[in-house]
Amino acid sequence: MSSLEYYPEKDLTVIVLSNSYSPVSQSPIADDLAAIALGEQIAAPASVTRVDIATDKLHSVVGAYRFDQTFFQPNAEVRIRIEGKEPVLDWGNNLKSALIPVSPTEFIDRQFWARIVVDEDGTGFTYSSSGSRFKVKRVSSE
Repeated sequence: MSSLEYYPEKDLTVIVLSNSYSPVSQSPIADDLAAIALGEQIAAPASVTRVDIATDKLHSVVGAYRFDQTFFQPNAEVRIRIEGKEPVLDWGNNLKSALIPVSPTEFIDRQFWARIVVDEDGTGFTYSSSGSRFKVKRVSSE
């Protein structure tokens, strides 16, 4: 993955390269580097603190989900599973993301550094990544 940010009026180009499929290394870093180069203040990143979640609450999110047509892979179907005692987001084709619980209704997708916020009514979740938010609907419980 890479990011190229060009600011012609400031005579500034920021290039961020990484050997990673995840946008985590590019998304905030390119913008922050530009801000630093331009003498702007940047906010410290929020800390990510893992929390323990009751087993029944953790199992309540297990199921199959479908992104809508606006996602990078339109209508992608994923599954949240529990492997051992840990939640994972199974993208299929042997691609799995560890989910870090940060609250009883929020997880961080460790692979893509995206935030998952589970709907209170259990009908789906919001997947936020690189400034984009996607609504994901539950299609079945497992």
